[in-house]
Amino acid sequence: MSLAVADRLDAEPEMTRFLDAIKQHPEERTFVVNLFLNSFSDSFHMRAAPTDLLMFCMSELRWQEIRDFAEQQRDDDIKKHGVVCYHIWNDVLESFVDGWRAKYFQDFTSQQ
Repeated sequence: MSLAVADRLDAEPEMTRFLDAIKQHPEERTFVVNLFLNSFSDSFHMRAAPTDLLMFCMSELRWQEIRDFAEQQRDDDIKKHGVVCYHIWNDVLESFVDGWRAKYFQDFTSQQ
């Protein structure tokens, strides 16, 4: 999401353009995977990781390397902080389930 977009539904057209670009360039998969993984690192310089964008994209792409990363991060968070701190990773993993996008992004996708 751009900094000008503060709401998940407002960001949907922008996220759709990003997802379409990914699908049009499958040869860039490694680059996009690294982009997503790096966006969750401590050295990434944003206020927050692009969780909504990741979930939006993975609801369609379902890339195993992203799923593996989310599962590993969830397990690491549980070891470090207990079960209270892993909810974001469960949210990411939930986006791999059929119907996830329709649950959260009805306005723009229903117009397509």
